Amino acid sequence: MWLILQASGETFLILARHLGPIVFLSIYLALSFTDLSPVIVLIPLALSGLCLLIEPTSLPSKSSTVQDPLAILAITLFLFSYVASVLFSLNKMNSLNALAVLFPGLLVAYILAQLRPGYVHNISWCLLLAVAACSCIVILMFVQSSHVDPGPVFREEGTANLVVPNDVLAGVIFSPIAASVCVYGRRPLMKVLAVLSLAILAIAVYLTESRVAILTLVFMALLYLLFRNKMRFLLHGAITLIAFYLIDAVLNLGIIHNFYLLREENSRLGIWLAGLMHWSDHPILGFGPSNFEIAYDLGLSDLSLPDWAVIETRRVPWAHNLYVEAVVERGLLGLIALVLLLATIFSRLRNHAQLSPNPSTDFHLSVLIAFGGFLFAGLFEPTMQRTWVANSLFIFFGLACIPYEKPDSYQS
Repeated sequence: MWLILQASGETFLILARHLGPIVFLSIYLALSFTDLSPVIVLIPLALSGLCLLIEPTSLPSKSSTVQDPLAILAITLFLFSYVASVLFSLNKMNSLNALAVLFPGLLVAYILAQLRPGYVHNISWCLLLAVAACSCIVILMFVQSSHVDPGPVFREEGTANLVVPNDVLAGVIFSPIAASVCVYGRRPLMKVLAVLSLAILAIAVYLTESRVAILTLVFMALLYLLFRNKMRFLLHGAITLIAFYLIDAVLNLGIIHNFYLLREENSRLGIWLAGLMHWSDHPILGFGPSNFEIAYDLGLSDLSLPDWAVIETRRVPWAHNLYVEAVVERGLLGLIALVLLLATIFSRLRNHAQLSPNPSTDFHLSVLIAFGGFLFAGLFEPTMQRTWVANSLFIFFGLACIPYEKPDSYQS
């Protein structure tokens, strides 16, 4: 009897060690889109980290795990650039708040990197729940609001993590994982969750009318076609774009018409140029995290644009571009650190995808495509001031740092 109880306890510890971090991380990612107290939201993340302390005696120690010097250098330089920029910030309180946004994501990355490779496919649960939670909350905003236009809806009902309609990108970024589970997954319950997540996400994107979200979805679809069959990419890409155009026209979705409005709604260019006008005032460490608005206000008075370009006269708290934000707020050091971190993640994720025996159906390829979508969307909207952006970046970093292990079969 004692041996049976001991074996049962050992089995429970193994499950708690492997599945506990994923379960609690899923809860954290879902709650992070709500307006609950930060303490409540962070409790599941803390529990996820605590599960890593469980070390069943039947499992080999991870002390022999090979470290990745480049990944360590990339994340160290990234954090150093942030801290140095905060120390010399023009508004230290804003910058300290921006620095604090990184810490939950760093813990997420650490948790993911500590998972054993054989359990990596279970991370799909976390990402599917994140897509579903983000989409459900966006839809709930429209249900509760007296407005129909996305801008007023988000101003009236938005949460700390979903501030503007383009923040639906938080769900869009991870849609390739959901799509992969729908097509290639073998677990019925996970397939159902994936289908529901994509359906809810489609409604959320339609309601928000987010051009950036739609462009990112199209970009990721084209990226998948490129990886799947490079020889026929142009043909398949053209068919995809034509199909998208016909669906929009037949169903009268108004998506293409929404893009025509860019002729009158092109303020992004003015925002970037105005922010960059005075970056050379603080070229090495920048104006400080979360201080893009200071640079924008300084550059606005010196900015001269052609008649067709729109100048944004409202408050511009962020750059609407991850890379412009990095060079303005954290200087050349910050931009170099960000590029090194992104390049490291891309390199590791691509290696994982290439090592797969069946790349077109593997979890790692869907993660690589999702990361490509993150990089693309970074040109138009995300800011490191938003928790979902920091979490997404460090999710990719954590997944990139997991040692690759050849799977027996696709488990998602």
